[in-house]
Amino acid sequence: MSLSRRHFGRAVLGSAALAGAVTLAPSGQSKAVAQGAATFKRRLTGADMYPAHNWRVGGTDLGIPYVLENGSIGYLMGDTFAGPWPESGGDHRSPVMLRSAADPASPDGIIFDSAAKVAGNGRAPELMYNAHGGWVGGRRELTGRTWSKEELLAVAGLCLKYKIRIIADEIHSDIILKEGRNIPTASLSEEIAAITTTCLSPTKTFNLAGLQTSIIHFSSVEDKALYDAITAKTHVGNSNSFAVCATETAFAEGEEWLEQMKDYVYENILFVHNFIRENLPQIKSYIPQGTYLMWLDMRALGMEPKELMKFMLRKARLALNGGDAFGTNGEGFMRLNCATRRAVLEQAMKQLKQAVSADSAR
Repeated sequence: MSLSRRHFGRAVLGSAALAGAVTLAPSGQSKAVAQGAATFKRRLTGADMYPAHNWRVGGTDLGIPYVLENGSIGYLMGDTFAGPWPESGGDHRSPVMLRSAADPASPDGIIFDSAAKVAGNGRAPELMYNAHGGWVGGRRELTGRTWSKEELLAVAGLCLKYKIRIIADEIHSDIILKEGRNIPTASLSEEIAAITTTCLSPTKTFNLAGLQTSIIHFSSVEDKALYDAITAKTHVGNSNSFAVCATETAFAEGEEWLEQMKDYVYENILFVHNFIRENLPQIKSYIPQGTYLMWLDMRALGMEPKELMKFMLRKARLALNGGDAFGTNGEGFMRLNCATRRAVLEQAMKQLKQAVSADSAR
């Protein structure tokens, strides 16, 4: 199945907004509403419209729509889980594709009727390997490093060879720390820029996630117009006035704040790294080259992913992301957000040390 390149797009910053995650199987009361609506529709039509039943897609990023060769619409999803949240369902995959024969503007909305690379209603598989990390000791690990120019050229070269469009997710690219270097994919060459669509966002850089705004940089004005035509049908391309004002102000006047924030976060990361090295020899940590997220390698504790999560919540009293939610290569890892006050991290490390010491003494 080939994807049409005409629905992608250097043009305009514009009001592009594909930020945030779509929960197809919401939790709590909204989950009951979603299941109730799906059950009602099934009674009337015999069709099961609840994607968590059909393809184990309970929560996912908002899908990027493609017009496929047969005229149907394919929605390419990013981080996808069996449940509404990573912790509730696991089974991380990225990317996956669900398909719909219905036009996005039809009265009944989008109705998924199949998934790519799977027959019937089986589990929608990951279309290509997509690890969250770098190489350590000859294997893929979660470390948070930036890509080198040679690596980017190797990937982009394959895309040129096989006529594949590049969607460069660079929403963390403004938060590059002391040891890292950001190389925009579109800067590699004019030929690569022509097939690259770059995603940027002030929501990560300036902590404006609540305004739900982002930026997409297209390779041509024509591609931008095609993108606008699709988002107009699905009503996801509009930003509110507060979001536009905040985005303009942040990028125009926020650089001094950003540099100070990166210095503070980097010092936080060094504190965590040094504390673990000096007090928790059972745990390994890596200094990331980008973002405020730090991976803790806790495999030496010998716990299965669910046991490790239970240990962190009940013994250490810390709520971190489990690495297994990002694939099997993340099993035994925990993800720590260092974009907070130093005092919070100091307390977190004390609690972690106490919990590990108590577990080791048993």
